[in-house]
Amino acid sequence: HPPGSEAVQQAIIVVNGATRADEKYFRDMVRIVGQRNKQEHTLVVAPAWGEKRCSAADWSRGTSSQEYSDAQALLWAPQDFPFPTIDVRSWIFGGGSVQGSHSFEVLD
Repeated sequence: HPPGSEAVQQAIIVVNGATRADEKYFRDMVRIVGQRNKQEHTLVVAPAWGEKRCSAADWSRGTSSQEYSDAQALLWAPQDFPFPTIDVRSWIFGGGSVQGSHSFEVLD
């Protein structure tokens, strides 16, 4: 959905699979929406189930407002996480993030 365009009439949520290729899935869906000339009224969202620490400043490449600059993205068990019982792929089954939010709750 390009900035400045008319109201969103539809939204597409693209949930990636075990490969965690959220950026590829997002780009593919944006391309498909564009091929059908629906980009002016379609919002495409592809949640990323992070396994690397990421702050608002990291996400926005330093352009986030000061109010949110310390905010942290939810994290699904990075490889250096001290609790090996939490699987980095747990989000697929509704599993919880390190912070306690569950992936199905996030989607809802």
